[in-house]
Amino acid sequence: MRSLSKEKYTEKDLVDNFFYNSLPYRLFKKNTIALEEPNLPIGFPDIVLCTLQDDFREVISREYLLDYRQLKLLHYIYLSKGVNLDTIERKLLFSNSFVNNNIDGFLSNGLVKLDGNTVRLNPLGEIFAIDRIVAVEAKLTNWKKVLDQANRNRWFASESYILMPSKINFKKVMKESRKKGIGILTSGHDSNHILLKSDKSNIPKSYGSWIINEMLIKKLQENV
Repeated sequence: MRSLSKEKYTEKDLVDNFFYNSLPYRLFKKNTIALEEPNLPIGFPDIVLCTLQDDFREVISREYLLDYRQLKLLHYIYLSKGVNLDTIERKLLFSNSFVNNNIDGFLSNGLVKLDGNTVRLNPLGEIFAIDRIVAVEAKLTNWKKVLDQANRNRWFASESYILMPSKINFKKVMKESRKKGIGILTSGHDSNHILLKSDKSNIPKSYGSWIINEMLIKKLQENV
């Protein structure tokens, strides 16, 4: 671990230090998997911590991984709680063949059920492996920029945090973080701390949450 007092201490060192120290137990009490800089439509968040739901092993047995357009379709079905296939084509501007082919694939892989021309998502716990998605953006000094980045991460995350060195003055940061519902994590020489808890949202929030779910499924399958 690189000393926090060195002039060349970087954001990467801050992230490495965060992983070197144990995760704050008050924040992560269940199985948690880390994704570093996942490639998302909004950019590359520094850290995404995923807490697994209890029955995640059933979810990760699925071999059928989805691309962005398929995940947009799946999320729309989830939000709709039952939607006509013609409505999907009209609202999402997807072709008839794209919708029908993917609904067939969803059906064969246990993601949805079809009642006549109406498609519904199967229970979320059978499809979505994640209980919480915690996004973390690291910055050494520029708290305004990191708050903007953390706010953007709320598009896909249930909770969003900034990570900064423990030695800085957090008075102004705390005030603005509270306004935005962004949490604050600090990392020092030998420990991490929660300075402020993030607001929480239900997931999946967008197809971005589903992208993280697919990344996690792939990572877990590779480690089996």
